[in-house]
Amino acid sequence: MKKINSLLLGLAFTASLFSAPSFAATSDGYQIQFPINKMGYTPPPTPEPADSISCGEQHCIALVKGTIWAVGLNNYGQLGTGDGTGHTSWVNTGVAATSISAGGSSSYAINSAGYVLVTGFNNYGQLGIGNTSNVSAWLQTTFKANSIIASYSNAYAIVNGIAYSVGFNNTGALAIGNTTSKSTWQNTNLAVTKISAQFNHVYAISGGKLYFSGLNCCGQYGKGMAPAQINTWTNEGIDVIDVAATGWGGLIIKSDGVVWGSGQNLYGALGLGYFSPSGVNAGDLYTWMNTGVVASNVYASYYATYIKKDGVLYSAGQNSNGQLGLNLPLTTNVNRFTSTGLQPTIVAANGDGIIISDGSKNIMVAGNNLSGKFGNGNSSGKISAFTTITEPFKVPSSN
Repeated sequence: MKKINSLLLGLAFTASLFSAPSFAATSDGYQIQFPINKMGYTPPPTPEPADSISCGEQHCIALVKGTIWAVGLNNYGQLGTGDGTGHTSWVNTGVAATSISAGGSSSYAINSAGYVLVTGFNNYGQLGIGNTSNVSAWLQTTFKANSIIASYSNAYAIVNGIAYSVGFNNTGALAIGNTTSKSTWQNTNLAVTKISAQFNHVYAISGGKLYFSGLNCCGQYGKGMAPAQINTWTNEGIDVIDVAATGWGGLIIKSDGVVWGSGQNLYGALGLGYFSPSGVNAGDLYTWMNTGVVASNVYASYYATYIKKDGVLYSAGQNSNGQLGLNLPLTTNVNRFTSTGLQPTIVAANGDGIIISDGSKNIMVAGNNLSGKFGNGNSSGKISAFTTITEPFKVPSSN
């Protein structure tokens, strides 16, 4: 009897180190199970997939299980960590959000209550907080939106279907009828379903039609060399299903699914099969040109462009940093959309690089890893072939 009592006492002591035991039936009878959670043991973090990724010039942010992660340069506070320290591996900021967008050196998010969160560079008032002071930690503003589209030094929001804009406006890219930069969100009075912008110009889709505002120095407007600048939304009269702004031009998908391009084509980014055509200034095209390629989506960085065709990612344009991901020499630019062989569900292209994900717990990167914005643990090297970063988002497990 003493041995039995000692055994029960030992079991009780052992059980006190764990949570309440449970009993599981086995082929040999019953097995007692004690979940580990009271011995100071910390389970390893669990790798998780990113729900979305967005990149600025030298930083990127991701949304993982409703929390913002960040990596790269942090000189203006664009990572939102509050300390100005850059990171070459992804860090969990602990800030909850439902959507994100990064552009230039600024970052934006929307929380579950619909409020816009901002951090980073604010030299033109692009954070929309009524001043031009930078912000180093995620700040909840009083502005509510359904989605945010960050550009280089300005930003756009869709609020109940209406386009709003803020920030740099010297070229009329805010589409508000003037060229005055704004530090508070401006109602552009256009109902939209999509917005895509770069530093000097912006496109929108409204009622299935393509709209434009901003600089037309290189044929961004796609309707000729004049006017040189447009300060308010202008209907181009083209039926489109998608649009992406390049640094000095754009790609559209017309209603029949064919990709067209206009603007700067010096590096072949319009995918037309040629570079710097004769008879135009430095490779600029001033009218929308048919690429002959059918696609479902278009994406763009500054001088490189990407499309999805039958789920596969294709790339074209400048490759000086390997941003096309085609494993070509860095001196080889590409003037036709060329298959990467990959089928991503997330595409985040900006600056001289691109991050993609197929929904797994890994990501793939190509291009310039300046400031460590890919999150592979270093800040050196130009990556010319899509390279896998294994499980960069590791979320602490609950005990």
